[in-house]
Amino acid sequence: MMIGTAPLTSFGILLAPSGAGKSFHYGPLTAAITRWCSQRATQVPMDRHQQQAAHRVWKKRVRRIEDVIKECLVNGEETQAIEALLANELAQEPRPIVPQALLHDDVSVQALLRSLEQWPVSGWIVDEGAVALSMLRTKDFPTLANLSSGKVIQHGRVDEPRMEIRGFLTTLFMVQPSLFNTFCKKRGDELKASGLDARFLYHIVLDKWTGSEDPDDVKTGHAHEQYDEHVTAMLDELDACIRTGKKDPSSVALSRGAKAILRELQERCQAT
Repeated sequence: MMIGTAPLTSFGILLAPSGAGKSFHYGPLTAAITRWCSQRATQVPMDRHQQQAAHRVWKKRVRRIEDVIKECLVNGEETQAIEALLANELAQEPRPIVPQALLHDDVSVQALLRSLEQWPVSGWIVDEGAVALSMLRTKDFPTLANLSSGKVIQHGRVDEPRMEIRGFLTTLFMVQPSLFNTFCKKRGDELKASGLDARFLYHIVLDKWTGSEDPDDVKTGHAHEQYDEHVTAMLDELDACIRTGKKDPSSVALSRGAKAILRELQERCQAT
């Protein structure tokens, strides 16, 4: 993570046996995000119509200026000032509506890169993480490692111009320990060689915790309400940022002490 210049990202692998209650916690964690995405989706058709109307008006303004330039050329008049006016108008072209792609579950790395071309922040959260991991190609590992730190990725496709993508991805793969062990035996060396293994924060849910959650005992308080409020406010700010074409999203920096605690936690999880 680049201090002060990048959003906070996290790569996590949750090792939990079947029935450990992953969905029990996953729901409250993503509810505010899912709700915001649903509300935003209902606004997209209206926003798209408004953008189309604004773009048609803009095109007419451009044509009028171009007609004036043509007339000046015919009459042998100077066009420098009008060309500057045209350049300024071209810079005001209404931006297309950018579809949000905040949460992914069943997705390829190529599809992730396509979504990050326009929407710079995304989350790949999978409750069947073993399937997602097994679908990754060897060349996907270093790409994901770079996405974890917000590095610029040079992405090329056949018959399309090369793209520079700087996106920030957060992942959470929830995997049963036995399936993860099988994956590591087959591809663990590739994972470590790419540097992706070091990016993951591992957390193990002990077998004795399985079945310990009781939905009837769940209590939601002020912290849950604040979490929902803050998530909504942050997503609204991110959406406004993208709409205005701002390239550098708001940043979150960890203090030196916080980074030390996070590093210690990661080391303890990896040693367990």
